[in-house]
Amino acid sequence: MFLQVPVAPALTTDCARYSPGQVVHFKLSAPSVSLVRLFHLGKEIGSIRPTGASFDWTPPTADGRGYLAVAGGASCGVDVSSKWTLYPRYGYLAHFGSEIAAKAPAWIAKLNEFHLDGLQFYDWQWRHHQPLSPFESWVDIANRPTSASSIRALITEAHKRNIACMAYNLGYGGVDGSDEDGVSRSWGMFDDAEAKKQYSFAMPDGWATKHLDFYDPGNPGWQSYLFPREKAAIEAFGFDGWHMDQVGNPGPKFTSTGQAMLLKDRLTNFLDAAKQQVPGTLIFNNVGGYGLGESLKSKTDAMYAEMWEWEGQKTYSDLQAIIDRSRATGKSSLITAYMDYDKAKKYEGKPPGDFNPSGVLLTDASILASGGSHLELGDGDSMLDHEYFPNHNLKPGADLLTRLKSYYDFQVAYEELLASPSVHPSSLALRGDGLSGTSEPGKIWSFARSDGSHTVFHLINLVSAQDVLWRDRDGLRNPAKVLLNVKVRLPDGVKGRVWMASPDDGIGAPHPLAVKDGWVVVPRLEYWTMLVVEQ
Repeated sequence: MFLQVPVAPALTTDCARYSPGQVVHFKLSAPSVSLVRLFHLGKEIGSIRPTGASFDWTPPTADGRGYLAVAGGASCGVDVSSKWTLYPRYGYLAHFGSEIAAKAPAWIAKLNEFHLDGLQFYDWQWRHHQPLSPFESWVDIANRPTSASSIRALITEAHKRNIACMAYNLGYGGVDGSDEDGVSRSWGMFDDAEAKKQYSFAMPDGWATKHLDFYDPGNPGWQSYLFPREKAAIEAFGFDGWHMDQVGNPGPKFTSTGQAMLLKDRLTNFLDAAKQQVPGTLIFNNVGGYGLGESLKSKTDAMYAEMWEWEGQKTYSDLQAIIDRSRATGKSSLITAYMDYDKAKKYEGKPPGDFNPSGVLLTDASILASGGSHLELGDGDSMLDHEYFPNHNLKPGADLLTRLKSYYDFQVAYEELLASPSVHPSSLALRGDGLSGTSEPGKIWSFARSDGSHTVFHLINLVSAQDVLWRDRDGLRNPAKVLLNVKVRLPDGVKGRVWMASPDDGIGAPHPLAVKDGWVVVPRLEYWTMLVVEQ
């Protein structure tokens, strides 16, 4: 059984990320313990004897390091990194009514428990083509009341905890009335060479605009119009950068002069121009992987991709392929993958249902073990089930949140072995009964990563899985069958100190393992266990 720990984390930190040299303030809400052990990767590096519920620690000043603090039956990760995009852990905020200002401290404190070091402020803006409102309150595209004071309160609370705040906005869209605001139709993308029909989406009834019209991001006029307005919005609120959205593959389109165009061919130069003219971090959404090659060539600060089956991202292995492709360029990889998608639709207009923990944990294990990070948590204790972020048709139960806390602590503690730029896929493979090099139902999915001094073998338990479709559309993924004493053989020539760690025990601390004639026995595998060989 999973080691149960309190729903409220027993050990927390005051910040999601720490600059080198910054002091870590711990808070211990569990019964008092006499010793807190500190780990870096597989080694214990020190300890603290707390004298009360709060105590401090000054980590080593090395940049880009993850640590694990263990206090009795509780643990907590500590990320020491000078910039958040080195090891991004992305969350979201999608409600900005006037009542949210009072909730800001509690919401941000909750998200900080998961060490989220970046937050996407989704649909906060006034108009896509004119994001900064001249008013203190306005309605967004869905006619939802939006308050400038709530946005400021959320940003203030996030910045206290070293959490970056990203201003969401579409990169090439305008709402009704954009022509009255100085947007020229000649900048548009068109469905026909005669430029009679501008490429657009119809919006739902009752929204503030009937259409969302799309413009050619490569058009200099559009860039000259949008970039200064985006810059003004970011600076007015103190955002840390622009989270730029798109709507995916539109197929062949035309400019107003009849020139045939593909949207993806416009992206590299458009993103580079945005990075130069708009301050702060730039992240671009590669919807379904569309434009991924072009955006990876650009000066964006991290790769972000929204996963869709019809664009080829169906299985756990497909998620890994997107992450591998991105990380090969040296960029961090952020994945948005909406869980229990069809189940969520059944709760539209009803009290929210629950996410299926088994499906969520297997998808998270696949993403994290592959070196990526999963945008899923936000709005305090909410979780994404739909591409329209304000939807909360499903909620994560207390047990799932407890388990996710362990996964996020694990992600932080072992960030150097999971997602360092020096970590790359390895062709080395474990041998043993029931292992598979790809995600396969009824098997243990095993793959390797290496940074030159560590070889990391990941074991993901798919033995009870009916299939390997990551979305778990109906929330029916079977709980993992816990496997005991899994025997695996190391590849020939791979020698050194061997240890294992897993987020599934609720602690994530390293445990040394014995090697006998090249064989290692992994005592327990629930969803995900990491086996490390230090060469």
